[in-house]
Amino acid sequence: MKIKHLCFMTSFLFGGSFLTSALAETKISQDVEVGVQGVSVNTSEAKFEEYGEVPNGPFMNYYSMDVDAEKYDLSFFTRRPSLDDQSAELNYDRGGKLWFNAGYAQNPHRWANSSVSLYNEVSPGVLALPDGMQGTLQTFGNTTANWFNVMNSTFAGLAHTEELYVRGDRSSVNLGFAPAPQWAVNLDLYKEKKAGKQMGMFGFGRNYAVEMARTVDQTVYDSALGLAYSGKRLSMGMKYGFNSFKNDVDKLTFDSYRRQTDIVGSLTSGVGASKGQGSVQPDNIAQSFAANLGLDVAPKTRFEADASYTYMRQNADLLPHTVNTAAAASADPLPEKSADTKNAFWVQNYRLTHQLTQSMALGARLRSEQMGDNSKHMDFGGHVAMDQLWEADDWATHRFGYRKNNTGLTMDWNLSKAWLFGAEAFNETATREMRNFKETSDDNIIGRLEFHPAPTFKVRARYTNAYRSASDYEAPSSTTVELAGLRYFDIAARARNAGDLSVTGWKGALSYGLNGGFATDKFNSGDGPTNDDVTIATNNVAMMYGLLHSHTATAGADLALDVSSQVGFFGFYQFQWIRGVQRSNRSGGGSPTSDVQEIWEVQTTDRYDVVGVGVDLRPVERLKFVLAYDLSHSEGAMDYLTVNAGNSTTLKAPPETVTTKQVYRLDGEIKASSNLTCTLGYTREDYKIHDFANQNLGLTSGQAAGQTNVTLADNSEDYKAHIVSARLNLRW
Repeated sequence: MKIKHLCFMTSFLFGGSFLTSALAETKISQDVEVGVQGVSVNTSEAKFEEYGEVPNGPFMNYYSMDVDAEKYDLSFFTRRPSLDDQSAELNYDRGGKLWFNAGYAQNPHRWANSSVSLYNEVSPGVLALPDGMQGTLQTFGNTTANWFNVMNSTFAGLAHTEELYVRGDRSSVNLGFAPAPQWAVNLDLYKEKKAGKQMGMFGFGRNYAVEMARTVDQTVYDSALGLAYSGKRLSMGMKYGFNSFKNDVDKLTFDSYRRQTDIVGSLTSGVGASKGQGSVQPDNIAQSFAANLGLDVAPKTRFEADASYTYMRQNADLLPHTVNTAAAASADPLPEKSADTKNAFWVQNYRLTHQLTQSMALGARLRSEQMGDNSKHMDFGGHVAMDQLWEADDWATHRFGYRKNNTGLTMDWNLSKAWLFGAEAFNETATREMRNFKETSDDNIIGRLEFHPAPTFKVRARYTNAYRSASDYEAPSSTTVELAGLRYFDIAARARNAGDLSVTGWKGALSYGLNGGFATDKFNSGDGPTNDDVTIATNNVAMMYGLLHSHTATAGADLALDVSSQVGFFGFYQFQWIRGVQRSNRSGGGSPTSDVQEIWEVQTTDRYDVVGVGVDLRPVERLKFVLAYDLSHSEGAMDYLTVNAGNSTTLKAPPETVTTKQVYRLDGEIKASSNLTCTLGYTREDYKIHDFANQNLGLTSGQAAGQTNVTLADNSEDYKAHIVSARLNLRW
């Protein structure tokens, strides 16, 4: 639904003659901001327009219209029409008896303007290399020297620019009416279309991953029909929903840059296929049924319940097991044409609240969530997992299901007019199949405190202590799937401590705010063995792999001060720090033996700082100046804490990734009348990036020939931008 269609629907709802006759009895207010803008930027860096187009020339910033009539209310709003992030919204309400809402929004994401690729998309999802490239590189061999020489002299010039840009177009409609007092019927319709290209990473056999630009062409349809009743003591409702996902690119196939013809290859190189293939999100549909109930069972006690059932199915064809015609397994058919996936989700929530005294409220809740999987069980015995590598055990699919029960108690207590205390305790128990740990139990205690001694001052604090135990470890039996002792951090045993604090206040011309928080997670192996059925080095049986611990800290402040009626200052600062430590093992070859000599531990650290300061100057009543400066800074680093002897010559930490963005802004606002305002502005942006993977990245880069980035090169660049604008705001 385009914006012009929304404008047409406005007149359609009422009819021309009705609208004309009603104008005398209605109040119509409108607001529009238009302008002209000049932009000068020294490089075509995508970061400058990452989430929306920066207009260069005439533009409309927004337009709004509100109609207040005796029998209805109407509003229309559009933002940045004709730009790639435009949006619009139309709302109509006829006294709560009939209502209509429609919206349209474009959501772009631009990753790169200057990516360079050797692949050409000859049809949707089919990517081909330039003629002769595979044969030439195969003839010259795959050594680093040959690769660079042949690429630079023969094929680098055939690379073409590939913009990495995806835009999602969202349309929504809501139509409702009240057939009787306290009753409401709602129909919701939603569509989102995503199209463009984004980076995808794929591998050929067991070879290193390569990056390429893949087409995105997806559509989501969502609809819901609901009936609701809201009475003095009783409320209830029910809803039916239907959702579908359609992917117009159902699979990917792409030429291998290393080979022109298929061969069996070897165990470790994985270079035998002349083509690769990749799966994408399959088409699927889902239906849902939901109901809710709320009832005052006693004067101070209320019971609430809701339940939903969702059934999802996808029956997309499986990809051919291999596109390598030389692999012996390619002669065997797959056991099934499709997985015929059928998943069912069942969620129930029950809540009971009781106002024990005027100052104290108690609550209890129960949540039950479960998923059942009725997909086909497929045994791929006799097939290989990665073109050339046979597994020790049969390769098969496994049905995954889980059940979670969450029970909790809450208390809110007004100790006095200034003090409010809240507490919550709950336990979540989960049982699951085929997911590392079969059982987990998570105990949480949360305390909340609020101090509000005066209307102009408030302090809020919260603390969480949680411990999750994990038991019945289910190790994978394959020799090629996972490290022995690997724990998934989202369900592993974990101890958590977290808290946050905020202070807000104002007094006269001064307003201020402070905030801070922390979170720390420590993971451990939980119950059960730390190895699987493959051979484990005897000095490493109890070793745990995966995320070991993570820490997060945040802090911030904001301040505003009016020195006088002509001068005001403002400023803010926000800080975030994240650190995590993971343990892994090189485990080369076909069996992950997890020898202690090949252990390494890596620490990742990210820091984000955002600061802004500014001044408001109002020398005369109708004139205002704003001078502001913003700084955004981020740093990311990876450091090896432990590198045992088996890795010391191969593992080296890369340089830090650092980005800095500075924005200088000067605006002058002239209020010509009560309805007309003119704003003149100048903005300067300075963006700098220091990243080991993005410094003049050529097409033939990587640690060795034929590795990452040989097929999709990107050069993230510094940029400087100057923006001059003039805007008019008119209200009538």
